[in-house]
Amino acid sequence: MKKPITDEVQALKQKLADTEAALKQERLKNQALTTVIELAEQQFNLPIRKKSAGPPVRFQTVSYLHLHHPLVSMQTLCGLFGKSRQAWYDDRGAGATETKG
Repeated sequence: MKKPITDEVQALKQKLADTEAALKQERLKNQALTTVIELAEQQFNLPIRKKSAGPPVRFQTVSYLHLHHPLVSMQTLCGLFGKSRQAWYDDRGAGATETKG
């Protein structure tokens, strides 16, 4: 009886280790992309960050992400920009256009 439990625990430990490694990789990727954005802002004097993402850009980005990640809630996607879900509807009403594919 103890062997199946031990195998299950070992499998869960391995899954946890794999998940932690994947998270570490994604954090590194996020850091790299953030660095690229920072350098582009400095070198080309381009405001790229969420502060500069006005309603049309924010609306299109959230719409695109929702299309490609339908299981992620609109609230979560809007939260990436520090906005509520209502902001997406407001942006839609402000004349922004949805992005396809």
